[in-house]
Amino acid sequence: MTDDRERLRELLPSWEARPPAEDVAAVLAGVPAVAIADSVLDDDEPFWRREVCAQALAGRVPAERAAALAAHVCDDEVGFKVGRALVAALDVPGGPYSAMLRARALERGNYYVAEKLGARSLLDAAASGDATALGLLAVLASSPWRHLRLSGEEAIDELIERRGLPALLATLGTDSPEGLARAGARPAERLLGLRLVWRAGGDIAPFLGDGSVPVSRAAYDLLIAGYGDDAPLLALVEAGLPGRLWALPILHERGHDVRPMWERLGSPRVEVPGVPPDVREAIVRRYTPGQAGTDPLWLIEAALLDPPPPPEEAREIRDERLRAARAALAGAGLGPREPVPAGEHMRSGHGTYHVISTDAGTVRVSTLGPYFACAKDARVARALRDAGFRHIDDALGGITFTGLAVYFFGSRAPLTVHDLLFHWQD
Repeated sequence: MTDDRERLRELLPSWEARPPAEDVAAVLAGVPAVAIADSVLDDDEPFWRREVCAQALAGRVPAERAAALAAHVCDDEVGFKVGRALVAALDVPGGPYSAMLRARALERGNYYVAEKLGARSLLDAAASGDATALGLLAVLASSPWRHLRLSGEEAIDELIERRGLPALLATLGTDSPEGLARAGARPAERLLGLRLVWRAGGDIAPFLGDGSVPVSRAAYDLLIAGYGDDAPLLALVEAGLPGRLWALPILHERGHDVRPMWERLGSPRVEVPGVPPDVREAIVRRYTPGQAGTDPLWLIEAALLDPPPPPEEAREIRDERLRAARAALAGAGLGPREPVPAGEHMRSGHGTYHVISTDAGTVRVSTLGPYFACAKDARVARALRDAGFRHIDDALGGITFTGLAVYFFGSRAPLTVHDLLFHWQD
């Protein structure tokens, strides 16, 4: 087997030497399929070699590696091109591994695999009664990516037109949208039920208490936009039912004083040890409501903050802060240049900081408060601290803001204090 892997590397020595897709099968025809599959599964292999090997598996997936390949393609870390080639090799209509792949993708709720399978092909399969395909359409419709979500929703709507809502619900083991929203086997199915209840004008407040944060968040997003009345939300809070924490920021948005309600619940909040109150407040103001995985306690905390200053006043405060930082650096004899916004400094995108170049190196000054980082020279740090700025050093900057999901280059995970105060997005 080692010799076969070495032969693969000889046949595919570099990115530049890889064969065109139409020639891959011929180039690797003499290499055993198991060795090719093992190269795909080996994360130490460069992605381009794994992609070519995945392409070479079309029509020759080894049975003894099929389960591993199906699991591998559902791994969130697999690159798009490798995953696409693996899906093409495994999802052959009538082939032996298509059902295995779809079942694994459904089990993991992997909307990337659902995308690669294709909304149209899943729609046709679901119309024939394939519950796995319908489940994957629901997974696609649960994606945080808008274009994927719309693709899944449109396919499900077409499926309802083709077969009727009762038949669709029966495929998922229920007879009503409410039943699906309450007891669907997977979060994506409950999210589909929630959407159907909402479209029919039903009460979605109970689904704020779903055990899956994305489902609860979907209900929150609809209710915060003004859908539904207040009584079911107040009932959740007063009865101490699941979903009460999501209900509080919605009620606040609708004009209720929620602080006494929150205090009766014990004033719960997310603890992030080591983060000063002013830093915490600056981050909460900037990033809530966050992405779909955000803990509702952050939404409550944001709701209970004092109102921010008007936009014009906020701009004046930011500009004055930058002038003060530059003056402090100039007073220390460090020759500061004009502050440059993060997007301009990075030549694209936008961010929450400015860069000031000095004779002693560069420093980042946050737009969210009097915070600076990346001071490589002690004179820079001393000058800014003396001017009232807080140094976001490695200890403070490295603390993860638990439960606050923030978008960052395709990821929607909690970030560190440093990455939040000095955030840049292309």
